[in-house]
Amino acid sequence: MRNAEPVQPSAESADDLAELARQVLAGDAKAMRAFLATAAVPMLSVVRRVLGSGNPEAEDVLQEALIGLLDALPRFRGESRAVHFANRVALFTAMAARRRWRTRTRWIEDHGLDVSDVTDVTDPDASLSPLEATIANRRRQALRRVLDDLPTKSAEVLAMHFVLGYRVEEIAAALGVPVNTVWSRLRVGKEACLRRIEKDAQFTDDLARRKG
Repeated sequence: MRNAEPVQPSAESADDLAELARQVLAGDAKAMRAFLATAAVPMLSVVRRVLGSGNPEAEDVLQEALIGLLDALPRFRGESRAVHFANRVALFTAMAARRRWRTRTRWIEDHGLDVSDVTDVTDPDASLSPLEATIANRRRQALRRVLDDLPTKSAEVLAMHFVLGYRVEEIAAALGVPVNTVWSRLRVGKEACLRRIEKDAQFTDDLARRKG
């Protein structure tokens, strides 16, 4: 499974966001509006990668993440780019939203009620064939559902690696844990993801045979 490209704006806009963050922390209300508007763009991209690009609740989760970003901002000390800090807040907010929805969905299903699960809705990629798009979507769904089911610490590491595109050393620095700990959690997550994909192998083979 390949890493995702890091979700971040250019270096210039990342520096702008850090400066706006400093102004917000100094109590500048005008800077707060600019800070949120700037941060919202990469944060929405992160939210959509976690929820599915066509998820109708992505905007609501983004608003929750922006509120969480303001709450967390006093803890920002400039150890990383402000955009990375914002993206981590978006990532963890979206993951928490998925876990809530999955818990609710399972409860509804356990009680024999019908439910439509919108958490894996993804817009098709026009550059892919129908078969390729279906397989790519199944792999994205596999990753998302592994993130739902893994212990939180392993899920965070897996998401930072595959959704945000962070290297192991960057994850260790962001979470304040040893590199070996990150490798261990990442291994657990990758193994779970491979098992999920292997479960879908028969589905993919069937599609390929139909296509042939």
